[in-house]
Amino acid sequence: MFLVFVFIGLLSFSYCNDDSSSREAASNYECQNGGILKDGKCECQVGFLGSRCQRTMHCAGHKVKIDGTCVKCDDGYIGLHCDVIQCKNGQRLYGEICNCTKPWSGRVCDQLLTSDVYLYYNRMITQFGPIGVIIIIPMILIRYGCSKLARKRQVKRVERSLEEQNKTDVSATIVANLLHK
Repeated sequence: MFLVFVFIGLLSFSYCNDDSSSREAASNYECQNGGILKDGKCECQVGFLGSRCQRTMHCAGHKVKIDGTCVKCDDGYIGLHCDVIQCKNGQRLYGEICNCTKPWSGRVCDQLLTSDVYLYYNRMITQFGPIGVIIIIPMILIRYGCSKLARKRQVKRVERSLEEQNKTDVSATIVANLLHK
């Protein structure tokens, strides 16, 4: 009985080792992003690097020097091969993924979406209670007042410019309606 198991084991072992086509398919599968396996190493397509062509180069304008390094990196990437993401307002987790600090978002944590900012400050207000409200209300009033004054100054600048060009009086209400529809 023992000899039967040994014979079957040797037969299956030799069968697995003789199947070179499945071994080559498994080896080729290891190269990513169009890389080709040659002499046990992956030869990567332009724009990729790494032992399995798993890292993407983010060269600005796809310009590469003779030695394979980038001339200049795309925004948000650093390194000789521009393959390391630079998280502006957060930390790099792994690969090309950033963990953004609140209220920042985006691929490299460089965007402030209005909804994220409102959500962040609403949470801050609820966290600080009445003190948060006392701090936020003056900020909202200042923002409203500044935007209203900016609109008035813009209307006056356009009004003055039109009067100089046309040598006639221009109505401020018409200018305001045209600018702020």
